[in-house]
Amino acid sequence: MAYWFAFIGWAHRIFLNGPGPFVTNTFQVEILIKSLNLLFGVADGVLIYLILKAIRASRNASLVASALFIFNPAVWFSMSVFGANHVLSLFFVLLAILLAEHSHPTGAWLALCVAALTRPQMLVLAFLVSIVLVRRFKFRENLTSLAWALGIMFIVISPIVFKIGPSFPVDFMRNILFVQEFGGNEPAFTTVSLDAYSVWPLVTMFAASQNGLGRMFYPSSAPLIGSLTYQSVGQLLTIGVLTLAAISIFVRSGSHKVPGSYLPGVALGIVGFLMLLTGIGSPHFILALPFILLSRRGISGWVYYSIVVAWTVTTLVPMYGILAIDLASSDYLKLPLFGSNPPAITHLVASLYAWDRFITVGVVANLLALVTYMITAVRRSGPHGPARQQVALTDTSSLRLA
Repeated sequence: MAYWFAFIGWAHRIFLNGPGPFVTNTFQVEILIKSLNLLFGVADGVLIYLILKAIRASRNASLVASALFIFNPAVWFSMSVFGANHVLSLFFVLLAILLAEHSHPTGAWLALCVAALTRPQMLVLAFLVSIVLVRRFKFRENLTSLAWALGIMFIVISPIVFKIGPSFPVDFMRNILFVQEFGGNEPAFTTVSLDAYSVWPLVTMFAASQNGLGRMFYPSSAPLIGSLTYQSVGQLLTIGVLTLAAISIFVRSGSHKVPGSYLPGVALGIVGFLMLLTGIGSPHFILALPFILLSRRGISGWVYYSIVVAWTVTTLVPMYGILAIDLASSDYLKLPLFGSNPPAITHLVASLYAWDRFITVGVVANLLALVTYMITAVRRSGPHGPARQQVALTDTSSLRLA
């Protein structure tokens, strides 16, 4: 990310800043950042298409999945209005999967290493996809490819390491883990959810009699079961789901009979991580969307599209709603959607975001998605299961909405 924003600064200086002192607090910088986000969002959609083609999906199925990401309103909002660059992180992990499907182990490991260093949440996806690579390639190939990838990554980060210290990457990740998961943050920031419709707003409604936004911003350090806090229970549940997902990926990624059969396991891992860990924000839910779209195999059409719609809505509404609430007393840049006098659509979304019934429905919908991928990832195919799944994936008639 240091290199990424340095590149943005250089690009602004060369093409947009013009003569005179370098000014960073400008509208042009924001437009440049979000325009580059847009390019990576489109690139992610292209990678989704190429991955589905690589696992022998039909052209129509691949195009539909790609379009559902590129034209997804939650993705638009995340990379433009919200300005988050999760699409940049997703690009590298999707590239790693595509390179693995095309038998390029060195490129796959290198892309995965880059993805892991873009943001802490990507360590989960890196762990899951690394299992695919270990199973997909021979031991010698993995050893050689990983050595090359680590060598290249050392060269890339060496200016930072030599400037700060050789243990900087480990120290940085350890500090993030301590702050976010082991009580190192300020109590006001350690809540069961930062604004996302994870499982915890449903739990706090019953266990702590919370309502509205209080269901999300309840302290994660509060006891839930005996001496176990919400945070501790969330960590245990997350470890359990990630273990189940890892086992599913390990078993299925070694089979070449059904291409891409490991993808529901990857979807299970990232969806479970986002749903069960405390302190997750709604923009992070974008990280699961590509793997939901890639996991078409084994899920009936109406269920698949229902999950995509539900995940989109429950990602978009919190992102939009929290901005509407946070900027309600602000006229920052006179934004047309926010500020002290927002339009009716902003009032509507903010009201939905904090409405108890909508929160409950959203959380339940996301939980059903988690259960669906859990069943899909762990169930065993019958004697003719793989053949039926392959037909279902390539049959363009299955793309018709119910």
